[in-house]
Amino acid sequence: MEAENNVRPVIEPFKFPQSLHQSQRYNLLCTVVKGDPPIKVEWFKDGQRLLMGSLPRTNIIHVTDYSVTLAFESVQTDHRGLITFTFSNRIESAY
Repeated sequence: MEAENNVRPVIEPFKFPQSLHQSQRYNLLCTVVKGDPPIKVEWFKDGQRLLMGSLPRTNIIHVTDYSVTLAFESVQTDHRGLITFTFSNRIESAY
């Protein structure tokens, strides 16, 4: 296996299920399938960066160096909006 050099992050796309209901628990897993470390991860809601505790009843869980989960303890109406994430390394960002 060859070492990766100057490889931009490539992410695995995600989408919410159509059957998501209020008060339901849900984990949104985002994964980088390719790219040079170190990789920085940021979550956004409606263009605003999410920090730990900034969105009620959610947690940001770093599963590995290449995957991060946005965990909804209880899905609420205030969670509605455009949820996105970025992974970036020294080469470029992926959305």
